[in-house]
Amino acid sequence: MRKVPRLFACDDHGDGTSAGDGRGGGYGYGYGDGDGDGYGYGYGYGYGYVEDEVISMNRRMAGQEQSLNAKISDEEQGGQWQDWIVDENADQELLISQRQELDQKHALLQTALKVLDQREKEILYDRKLIDEPKTLEELSQKYKISRERVRQIENRAFEKVQKAMLENIKTKPFITH
Repeated sequence: MRKVPRLFACDDHGDGTSAGDGRGGGYGYGYGDGDGDGYGYGYGYGYGYVEDEVISMNRRMAGQEQSLNAKISDEEQGGQWQDWIVDENADQELLISQRQELDQKHALLQTALKVLDQREKEILYDRKLIDEPKTLEELSQKYKISRERVRQIENRAFEKVQKAMLENIKTKPFITH
């Protein structure tokens, strides 16, 4: 961190001098008003703020406060300053509907997976539902069957899940965009 000029409150010694800590580490000297009341202001060097931040803060504090509802121009159809503010966050309604849809899809998949036996579930999960799918070779060694047989079980399990999901969609309403 660099040392940068800072304005800070300091102790008034009553003799026109004062001392302070520069707020945030550092040092500074200032001038009290001489009445010994303990209040004064000084200018010193402190750690913690970079020069650009101090300049930006001074500019913001020096300007007049403006309402976001103030008109940009005198024209009747001129907009307000708040019209130029963009909310970077997604719309709450959209977030909620997306979450509901995701929950419904998850429940639908969990229901559909119940039609599979344990080996079919494991093979389908290991081949389709994990970030780094296992190879046919790895699964053939695990179950002591050929790679072709693993592929056949995977395809049959996938078809069963698809069929179960389509049947479940017919019986339950589903959110779509």
